[in-house]
Amino acid sequence: IGESSLDGAQYHWMEPFAINTTAFAAEHLAGRGGSASLVLHIGDISYATGYASKWDAFLDQVEPLASRAPYMTAQGNHERDWPNSGSDMVGTDSGGECGVPMQARFPMPVHGSQDQ
Repeated sequence: IGESSLDGAQYHWMEPFAINTTAFAAEHLAGRGGSASLVLHIGDISYATGYASKWDAFLDQVEPLASRAPYMTAQGNHERDWPNSGSDMVGTDSGGECGVPMQARFPMPVHGSQDQ
């Protein structure tokens, strides 16, 4: 989905179609009576790449979805990718985040863990 501004303003890294995707998903959810069993967001979550304000904007954007259904995520290269970070991906796409901000905002169940 990614994050973008409603007014079309651009800074850092923008995903201009993110608003269309989020709006379509929210409309689809509303058409189902506002209920869904699950929303899966697999990789490339916010494109924040080290900018906390981008995480805030992204969370505001997906609130209509995440407030109506379980919202589960998985890391992509823009959340995890950084040299010597243990990532299987090779590059600098996370802006140095190394998955830390995403894990803090979206704690997901871990196989074999009783804590989550």
